[in-house]
Amino acid sequence: GVYKAESINFFANFLSKHDLEIYGFDSFQGLEENWTTDEFHAVGTFALTKNPKVSKNVKIIKGKVQNTLENFLKDKINKKIIFIHMDMDTYGATKYTLTKIKTLLTKGSVILFDNFYGYPNWQQHEYKAFTEEFNEKEYKYIAFCESEVAVEIL
Repeated sequence: GVYKAESINFFANFLSKHDLEIYGFDSFQGLEENWTTDEFHAVGTFALTKNPKVSKNVKIIKGKVQNTLENFLKDKINKKIIFIHMDMDTYGATKYTLTKIKTLLTKGSVILFDNFYGYPNWQQHEYKAFTEEFNEKEYKYIAFCESEVAVEIL
């Protein structure tokens, strides 16, 4: 998700120095399913009425990832993903995305999860989707923070 564009603009700033673009997927309609962390977030939480301001090298793909990702990837069959920031919070969208992008990841690709662990029910969301899609021989953990985790594809 993009939400208020803080993270994507941070990454875009770095990428602009290398004349590269970054894509952000978000419906801006908020969560698709209830999500409990240290507090309850109902369906629709994080919805925005106005798209956030993004850097020039950010390309927003608006809509649910389940409705936009496959078409986006269609002409990128021979491309590889070297970095992806997963900030979808809940299981469904995360699982869908990981399933669709797995073949586009390569040795050394990094997946940064925003809400991987460290809150009530964390095992039911990004973590669950990831561990269902990848076995322990396909990745290694390279960084941990409060709830964020980075993994490198082996």
